[in-house]
Amino acid sequence: MRTIIIFFALLIFNGSVVNALPSSFKVIDEKRLNAFESQRDWLIQQQVVSENIIEPEYINSLIFATSPYLISHALQPIDWQEWQHQYQDGSGTDKLLFISIGYSTCHWCHVMAQESFSDPEIGKLLNADYVSVKVDREQWPLVDNRFKSALEILKGDAGWPINVILTPNGQLIWIDSYLSKQEFAKVLSGFAKRWKIKPKAIEALANQIEQKLLLDSAPISSLKHKPLPRSTWDALLPELQTEIKQTLIKEQTATGPRFFRAYWVLGLLDEYLRTDDSSLLDAVQQHVDDILLSPTYDAIEGGFHRYAVDGKWQIPHYEKMLYTQANMIQVLVKLYAITKEQRYLVTIEQTHKWVNDWLTQQQGIGSAVSAMSGGVEGGYYQLDDRHSELVDFNLDWTKSSIVKQAFQNRKKLTKPLVDEKVLLNWNSLYVVSLLASYSVTNDERYLLQSNQILDGLWHTFVIDNRVYRSAFNKRVSIDAEAEDLAWFAVANLMRSFYEPWLHSETKDLVNNKAVSGLEQSIWLLDKLIEKLTDMNELDKVLKLNRDGELPSTRGVVFAALSLGYDVTGNRKYLEFANRLNHLDDTKINSLINEYTFAAVQAKRTKNIETNHALFAKGNGKVSARLTNGKVELIFSMRPGWHINANEVSNQKLIPTVVKFQNVEADITYPPMIEKKLGFNNSVLELYEGDFRVLLQANIPDTDGRKVIINTQACSNKLCLLPESLTIFLSEG
Repeated sequence: MRTIIIFFALLIFNGSVVNALPSSFKVIDEKRLNAFESQRDWLIQQQVVSENIIEPEYINSLIFATSPYLISHALQPIDWQEWQHQYQDGSGTDKLLFISIGYSTCHWCHVMAQESFSDPEIGKLLNADYVSVKVDREQWPLVDNRFKSALEILKGDAGWPINVILTPNGQLIWIDSYLSKQEFAKVLSGFAKRWKIKPKAIEALANQIEQKLLLDSAPISSLKHKPLPRSTWDALLPELQTEIKQTLIKEQTATGPRFFRAYWVLGLLDEYLRTDDSSLLDAVQQHVDDILLSPTYDAIEGGFHRYAVDGKWQIPHYEKMLYTQANMIQVLVKLYAITKEQRYLVTIEQTHKWVNDWLTQQQGIGSAVSAMSGGVEGGYYQLDDRHSELVDFNLDWTKSSIVKQAFQNRKKLTKPLVDEKVLLNWNSLYVVSLLASYSVTNDERYLLQSNQILDGLWHTFVIDNRVYRSAFNKRVSIDAEAEDLAWFAVANLMRSFYEPWLHSETKDLVNNKAVSGLEQSIWLLDKLIEKLTDMNELDKVLKLNRDGELPSTRGVVFAALSLGYDVTGNRKYLEFANRLNHLDDTKINSLINEYTFAAVQAKRTKNIETNHALFAKGNGKVSARLTNGKVELIFSMRPGWHINANEVSNQKLIPTVVKFQNVEADITYPPMIEKKLGFNNSVLELYEGDFRVLLQANIPDTDGRKVIINTQACSNKLCLLPESLTIFLSEG
């Protein structure tokens, strides 16, 4: 197969490069010029144009884009188009289709933009024989995923920019990453010439490549998947956790690049809480502490660089992404909850501060900060190899003289540029990290900011019964995908825990600005289900099953629907979660690539939350506060619901019993309420509304910081099955 592809490629490039055809892209209309003038200051600030520019020679349609990355290409001599769904089927003309995918903090994307896309000769080649489409991968992750997978299959690995040539009907004939201007010109002119002279040869090449891609990526369908029984999951999960731990340890001695593996780490910490296996905690702490002591964590201002080029975290790839901060904050929160080590709290606070200082935008939180500073990659972060002196785990290094001096030195440097684009899914993920921070620290600032961001996202991205995924410069664009709806729903479901119970439903969520997190999450989950009702959409979500730096789409959609059922008790959400709860049994051994999905399965088996829990199918919630060996459990029951008291006269009822795991405690229950209910003529002893249970004990270790609550909840009409909750206590 590879021989055939190379043979066709040699045929295409046999002979010299054809002369560039004249470009038809010259006219600057008034609308484009007005759009340029309205963004002149921003373009100067972003170093796209110089301050003394009067009128650019070229303005293409990207001047109207809602992506800073795309707008940075708006003055190039290429008739760029933004991605539209129609391009899935080809160019819509008799021209070849050229697609270039990148993102704002991608170094080689900018190099190719300067060398090739800003060159008039390259512009002539593209304008004459191609329909040219520029894609911001962060706006269109599904488009990026399609071509990234193709590049991996055909080339062995993938990087950005991703440049693709397709036939007019949308068949791939060439794909690669960065090329020099000379190489790129040869590719463009060679394919254009061959398409005109021998289109059948190009079509044959396209068919060969298509077969190669189909063989290496077998289609996934909901019709071919089977649900795994709980017994199979129970057997698979311990083996998977061991595999994840061993792989994480092996990576400590591997070469680069190295990524943070945040979702592996979170899953291992959850497993530690379930099993008390200290080897899991040791592996995670070693991994995270190595990062914090390295230049890959910015100890001067906070924030994690995206990854390390080497295996020892000493050579960062200096871009900083919003999702990286959100992921690592969640890791740090869980580590701090378990260990009470101050270094994790310091890093949480410093990273949140960095996000606020660098990424805050009018419509939400921006996407990323570039690696480039003054034309030098990482120039803003250089410390003359003194990073090891910055972090002292025994104190708050942010207040040390060396960090303060390093920060003052940075003020003299050119700051990296910020991608101001606001993405719904990344912002929702960041809110998840804020709420996680609040749950462990009880710092009200995190809860307040969560509410502010979520309210802003609702007002920005939900318009006329539609949800959008990208915003920039007071405009929104691109319909939300399943992943966006799922993350937004998860963030609102988490927020709902801290809201009062609803007594009535809001009729018009889209036009009513004073809706609760629970109401918003229900509306979003219903939108998600509406999308998944289409079998093509369901199959698409099933196919998006591999984790990357972010969880797979299948993983987060499954998590959102499962959480929606836990919070609301609505079986519709459980039904659709189960439609995603299928696996191809030939792929079981590759579950390491679907770890976030498997981690939700593990939580379904046994879930231990930190400092709070839902129960009674979302009709009860309990928060825990541990201070100096004293625990206060704060219960709240939805109106019309109760749990049985600690002492009940009816032996058929399950009393509420609270205890520490492996530690004796003095426990004080609230006064019981005696009440007759519709389903029982006898007087019942119960707790309802808001009430507290107090525990006092000598808590020596992590194992003793687990509180077990055995209870049974009832409404005025029915009783649920008895439940047993385990809550891990974080002192704070």
